Amino acid sequence: MNPNHLLILTAVCAILALAIHTICRKKNWTIQRRLGRNKGIPSPTSEGGLVFLLGFLVCLAYSSSFIGRDILLSPAEMKSRHLGLALALIWTWAAGRFVDSKNLSHLYTTAVLTIGAAIATAFGFRIETLRVGETVFEIGWMSIPGTLLWFVVISEFFRLLDGLDGLLMVGVGAAVSAQIWILEPEEGYALLLCYSLLPVLIGLFPWRIYPARIELKGIGAYLPGFIFGAITLVGRQ
Repeated sequence: MNPNHLLILTAVCAILALAIHTICRKKNWTIQRRLGRNKGIPSPTSEGGLVFLLGFLVCLAYSSSFIGRDILLSPAEMKSRHLGLALALIWTWAAGRFVDSKNLSHLYTTAVLTIGAAIATAFGFRIETLRVGETVFEIGWMSIPGTLLWFVVISEFFRLLDGLDGLLMVGVGAAVSAQIWILEPEEGYALLLCYSLLPVLIGLFPWRIYPARIELKGIGAYLPGFIFGAITLVGRQ
């Protein structure tokens, strides 16, 4: 994808954020946060999580037409991973929102993330080798539990940044930018996922500046880290 495509997708994500936020405000599904007037006001619902999910799915669908060469994957394998990542995110969002709405314990959220990770793993997102210095080890059956653990840990790590408005977007954006910098041109699929994630981060960022008018909150705060975890699994290991 070229810069024009990224610009168009960023605009689409920004408009999507505006539309969903407007609907939530009119339906009283969320409460507007205002600078200096937040004390005693309940936190908004996770409309930001919905914006993030839909925005990324749009970018993912659009990017499918740019699937090309990759040093590790065939076009069929890349399309399979596209589908698997979409299904994993939809499951994580839907089941996670149920957990959030029932105020269930964090253990249930972890279970939701683990099942989402299992879906992604089934479609090829997997840690298959471990590098120690110049030596590469095949980890065999440990690849599945290792991958599940990686998805949960990386999702939890980036979720911690959601405590400060805008920091999660900046943190994941910086990590994705670093990936783009270090990835080789022939690692086309990893780069394609990075370019699919950036427009969502940029389009949603203005709404996340303090005081954040759109909250990720709950399961929505796990999605950026989950996607970044998937990106790290499709480059060279």
